[in-house]
Amino acid sequence: FMKRKKAEIYKEKALHYIDRVMSGERIAGRYEKLAVKRHLDDLRFATEKGLYFDEKAAKKALVFFTLLKHFKGDWAGKELELEDWQCFIIWCLFGWYRSGGVRRFNYASIEVARKNGKTTFAAGIALYMMIFDGEAGAEIYSAAVDKDQAKICWQAAKKMVENSQALQKYLDTYTTSIVMESTASTFKPLSKDSGNKDGLNPHCAICDERHAWPTDDIFNVIKSGMGARKQPLIFTITTAGFNMESP
Repeated sequence: FMKRKKAEIYKEKALHYIDRVMSGERIAGRYEKLAVKRHLDDLRFATEKGLYFDEKAAKKALVFFTLLKHFKGDWAGKELELEDWQCFIIWCLFGWYRSGGVRRFNYASIEVARKNGKTTFAAGIALYMMIFDGEAGAEIYSAAVDKDQAKICWQAAKKMVENSQALQKYLDTYTTSIVMESTASTFKPLSKDSGNKDGLNPHCAICDERHAWPTDDIFNVIKSGMGARKQPLIFTITTAGFNMESP
C-alpha cells in the first residue's frame, strides 16, 4: 500500500512539474520547455506516431527509488526523495513505448547545475536497469573521461546497495563490480583506461560529466556495442563546462 501511495505522489510531482513549466511558474530554459511540450504533444498524437504511454511501467521505475537511501552527510541513511524534475525524467524515459512493445527512448541527455544530486540519480537509474528491466546478461557501465570519475557513479550505486537490505536480495558487491547472479548481469566503471572495450554489449551506460570528455571515442564504443540489445539506454548527465570544442 505504501509503495502504491508513493507511486501516486511521484506521478503527481511529474505532472505538477509539467504544469509549472508550461505556465511559466518554473523558470525553464528553451530545451526544458521543448522536452515538456514534446511529451504533451505525444500524448495527443501517440496513435499517429506509433507510440503509447505505459503509466504502470513509469510508476514501477519511480517506486524503485524508494529502495534507495542517501549515504553521505546529514542525510545518510534517509530515503532518497525525488525532485519533481527527476520524476518527470523517469516518467518519460520509462513510460513511453513504441507500438512494438519496446521503450521509445534509448538516449537521454541531462544538464543540471551542481549540487542537484545528479550522481545519485544516475546511479539509481543504472541499478533499476540492472535489476528490474528484465534483461538477461545486462551489462551496465558508469562511463567517464578517466577511471576516478567513472568510479564516482559506480561507487554511489555500490553504497546504496550496501545500505539497502531490499537491494541485497538481488545484488552482490565486489571491489570492481556489482553482480546480479540470477541474470548474469554486471555493473562496472568504464573509462579510456579500461582494458579491451571492443567486446562491450551494454544495456545501460551512464555517461558522467560529459562536459569533460575531450572526444567521443568512449561514447561511440558504447553506442556501437548496444546493437544487440532490445531496449538499451545511454544516460548522459553533466554540469556545465567551459570547453566549447568538446563533444
